[in-house]
Amino acid sequence: MGASDDIDQDISLGIAIIAHKYLAAVAIGVPLCKINIKKMNHFIIAFAFGIITPSGIMLGYGIANDLDGTFADILVCIASGTFVYVAICEIMVPEYAKYSHGQLNGNDGKWESIKTLSLVLGYGLMSLLAIWV
Repeated sequence: MGASDDIDQDISLGIAIIAHKYLAAVAIGVPLCKINIKKMNHFIIAFAFGIITPSGIMLGYGIANDLDGTFADILVCIASGTFVYVAICEIMVPEYAKYSHGQLNGNDGKWESIKTLSLVLGYGLMSLLAIWV
């Protein structure tokens, strides 16, 4: 969307954004409900989360004609690198750590194998999806 001129690509991206935003909203909303902060802070966080995607789409639409191929590719690489960084540093490291947040994870060989298999399958399926899209 935004930087795309192809209606089929816009539909595919729209579906992906809706599916992702739904899951991300749950992932942000559940911990947000559990923490003890003022209602106004809840609203600010939820509003910021909700406005970021439309803002990005409008920004992409606004600069789509001004970008040459190399600069657009650099932006895609930065975005992809951000996802990989978050996956490795914020998800995988704590998941494989013996202790997480001061508590014993209870990791044993069985769960380590299942986690690794899930990781490899997930990356493999996402790579196939990238080829298709």
